Amino acid sequence: MDRVYCQPCWLFSHETASPGCSFSLQNPWGTAGLNDWRHLSQRIRSHESSAHHAEACVVYDQWRNSKTIEEALHGSLQEKTNFWQKVLERLLNITLMLAMCNLPFRGSSEDFSKDRKGSFLSIIQLLAKYDTVLDKLLQLPKGSPKYLSPSIQNELISLLAEEVLRDIKSELQSAPFFAIILDTTQDVSKKDQLSEVFRYVKIVYHDDGTPSELKVVEAFNSFTEVEDSSAIGLHKLITDSIQQKRLDIKKCRGQGYDGAAVMSGKYSGLQKRIQDVAPHDYYVHCASHNLNLVLKDAMEAVTETRKFYDTIESVYRFFGHSIVRWQKLQNVQECSSPNPTLKTLNPTRWSGRYDAVYALKERFFDVMKCLTHIILTSTKPKERDEAMTIKKQMENFDFVFMLVVQCKVLQIVNIPSKAMQCKTIDLISAHKLLQTAAHDIPQLRRSFDAVIKEASSIASQWGLPRQFLNKRAKKTKTYFDEISEGITLSDPKKRFRVTVFHPMMDKLSCQLINRFEGMKSVVTTYQVLEPSFLSSASHLDIEVEAKKYADKFADNVSPLFPSQMLSIKTSFKEKIEHLKSAKEMASFLIVENASLATSYPDVCTTYMMYLTVPVTVATAERSFSKLKLIKNFLRSSMSQERLSGLSLLSIENERARF
Repeated sequence: MDRVYCQPCWLFSHETASPGCSFSLQNPWGTAGLNDWRHLSQRIRSHESSAHHAEACVVYDQWRNSKTIEEALHGSLQEKTNFWQKVLERLLNITLMLAMCNLPFRGSSEDFSKDRKGSFLSIIQLLAKYDTVLDKLLQLPKGSPKYLSPSIQNELISLLAEEVLRDIKSELQSAPFFAIILDTTQDVSKKDQLSEVFRYVKIVYHDDGTPSELKVVEAFNSFTEVEDSSAIGLHKLITDSIQQKRLDIKKCRGQGYDGAAVMSGKYSGLQKRIQDVAPHDYYVHCASHNLNLVLKDAMEAVTETRKFYDTIESVYRFFGHSIVRWQKLQNVQECSSPNPTLKTLNPTRWSGRYDAVYALKERFFDVMKCLTHIILTSTKPKERDEAMTIKKQMENFDFVFMLVVQCKVLQIVNIPSKAMQCKTIDLISAHKLLQTAAHDIPQLRRSFDAVIKEASSIASQWGLPRQFLNKRAKKTKTYFDEISEGITLSDPKKRFRVTVFHPMMDKLSCQLINRFEGMKSVVTTYQVLEPSFLSSASHLDIEVEAKKYADKFADNVSPLFPSQMLSIKTSFKEKIEHLKSAKEMASFLIVENASLATSYPDVCTTYMMYLTVPVTVATAERSFSKLKLIKNFLRSSMSQERLSGLSLLSIENERARF
């Protein structure tokens, strides 16, 4: 066109050509161009210093830095994406915190301007005062998406729970074996909830791939509403759960339930139905439940024992249900040495009653002093009568003797009961503790005179008679063909010993033996793995037991298992003598000496299998505590999915944090 142009002015000049003219009179550089070649240098200098050119250059530089419109739009979109990512990160953290603390999310209102809006919205409103991201979120116009609705809260809970469950599934699938632990309870809305727990052994590795720790894991999975509580219905629930996790049920090596017929039935119970598919899936009656039943049967078989515990409970009710009387008892305690506080009887765990019995034994004189003071000073006839009744029951030497005996019995049982609450305990260790208790009870039976001596010491300090009550002896009916009449014991001491003390101790001893026969048979199967057996048994005994084990578990263990056990005994005899449990032995072979895993593969497999077998259902029972905190009277209408998700995040909070 034989003209010269200014690129910035041509692109971004605001000047336009006048009507009827092909170029702008003020700025021809950006519209029609300039062909005044004679004065070109002068025109260039004047144009470069003009305001139009300066404005066009500024716009040109901005356009060149912003490059394209698409990139400008992408930058704006990225900024919005980063904002919502920060919002969701904060919402997820708030959701996780509320779930781990078992706190309610919603209130009676979903409006920020009203009270009782719930913990979720209240925390967001509080953090918005110090966090610019949440403050910007709340400043959005009404009707804009904010991701704060109840449906979004449920979705956040579900996403977090799925992530935790995915981690558990991954560990379960990589574990060589697993065990099932189930228990049911009724929630506040009268629905039967099944707690599902899986037990497995996990090897934790360092960053360089070497094993660092051997962990026995009992992972909670979910709460499931049970509509069909029969063995068939429960079997369908657990098999569907195993299939959803893509697990092989034949890898199941243990079942932990209570002793209900639906669970433990040997012909059509849940354990039998699963064992038909997985023959090596041993059922172990929860050792804690079994121990409670031992004590329950032994104590309720004797009338005097039932009366004793009724008196214990009446003492706590008398003082515990009145602030004034409780304070009087506390004042008596301040005058003496510090003693434990009176406690109520645990209705479900008999070993927990040890605290109640021990507290009353230690504070026997304080209670008697306080009862005497109330009898003399109280102006309420009903209170005086109740205090006199309790004092009369406690002044009997029979009660003092039972107080000493029950304290000793519960002390013996309390040790294995507490040890069996730990999920890392194995069957052999639990069986040893029960054997110790079964050995101590007969010794206590032979210590009748020593118990009388201790009870007499307590009674003499309060000035009580140190003799058993002389009750009228019942005369048994005799028939004409009987040779002799029954012997009637006239001595109160002998009668108490024969009719109360010995039956109680004998019942307890028999129950400790008979109720754990099933556990004993499983322990015998895995006996060859116990370090004490390996260190003390001869080579022939080890070979015989190992061969039995290899024949029984031929699907998992090769015929070389006996030779591998003998090789371990020979090579590490001194080390084995210092090991106390099968878990320590497994850690020694798999973690401390990782190279041995290739030399003794069958032994390592066997230890992993044994540690998978459950001992108690304590983990499932502990989940019921979370159930009561999460689904309470004020939150009784939550959905099953929300309940299961919140429970999973609360119970498996260590996984959820990471």
